[in-house]
Amino acid sequence: METGSVTRAIAEVETMIVGGARVAKLDMEQTAALMVATAREPSQAGRPFYFTSVNGEVLTRRHRSPDFAELVDCADLINADGQPLVFAT
Repeated sequence: METGSVTRAIAEVETMIVGGARVAKLDMEQTAALMVATAREPSQAGRPFYFTSVNGEVLTRRHRSPDFAELVDCADLINADGQPLVFAT
């Protein structure tokens, strides 16, 4: 991959707002391939790539705590964790 291509790939991932969080519309294979690519290419942002996931509990915490919401929302990529969220995306 050329330099910066992972950053572009992450930016181009289709997302959907679920419970206020910007959740990636990726399946497990697509997510795994993107994670492997990020391990092979340094971030251009001057910090490591930051991936996280959300489920019902995380969305509730995000709603109740602005500080926690900031942690979730600053992620480079947010994945659905659990079948209900997978169905939602």
